[in-house]
Amino acid sequence: MKDNTLHEKILIAALAATRKTFGEEVCPPSIMKADGDNEFITRFDMMDDITIYDTDDDNYANVSIKWEAYFETRSYGIKDAGVYTSQVQIEIFDDNDNMIEQIDTSIDKQWEIKDDNYNINFGGKVHPTSIEIDLKKKKLYIYW
Repeated sequence: MKDNTLHEKILIAALAATRKTFGEEVCPPSIMKADGDNEFITRFDMMDDITIYDTDDDNYANVSIKWEAYFETRSYGIKDAGVYTSQVQIEIFDDNDNMIEQIDTSIDKQWEIKDDNYNINFGGKVHPTSIEIDLKKKKLYIYW
């Protein structure tokens, strides 16, 4: 049997131990997957560029960002191209590695996603490079 990565171990533990309650419905966290040809998933872990506001300094997070690239074409070529975030899943842990919060924007619609994707160079690598999480304002800032 192959050994699971740290991210897979955390996801397995979260799926086994955590359920979020919204109203009377109990929703298990969904497993994120890219469905289309232009959909991608970028994962950040505690070692990546993640900033969390309104939490203890010792807390850390694992983040999965589902995003899509789009192309607007005309007979003469490509008129426009861009990227946008379609879903974000976040697991926040305390300094004892206990999960203290789980966020999934496909379940909790109160979260606002703001993409800072105005200066993307399509001649190089295109993917989210960092994320800022504002727990108080329920805003996620995705930087490309």
